[in-house]
Amino acid sequence: MINGSFVFGMDDDGEDVFQRTVDWAIDHGITTATFHIQTPYPGTQLHARMVREGRMLTRDWNLYDTRHVVYRPAQLKPDTLKAGYDWSYREFYPGAPSRAPHCIMARSSTRPNTSSMLRDGRNSSRSGTCSSALGS
Repeated sequence: MINGSFVFGMDDDGEDVFQRTVDWAIDHGITTATFHIQTPYPGTQLHARMVREGRMLTRDWNLYDTRHVVYRPAQLKPDTLKAGYDWSYREFYPGAPSRAPHCIMARSSTRPNTSSMLRDGRNSSRSGTCSSALGS
């Protein structure tokens, strides 16, 4: 199993970053993926820079969890970043109810692994959804 972890919201991320990231992950045989929204934690250089630039949107520490947008991205609207993050999970795990862990494992068992793809000279595919993998 190959897990990929991807962060959205870097200063040079445009609206195409979500599609490009999910496509790359699938094309390269990533079997499980986690997606994150860049989060400038207090005490970091990133946070200090965002404060200096007036880009912080909230001090509600409950939202500093890599699932919420707490700063103003350079090229994306905050709502676009959040929507793209949510879309990436839905696209990578089609049919999965809210990133259910059982679905993640089911998806990973139905996707070809990297060594078999390399051996067979083929690319991974988007075959199988959570419901079909679970026999639903």
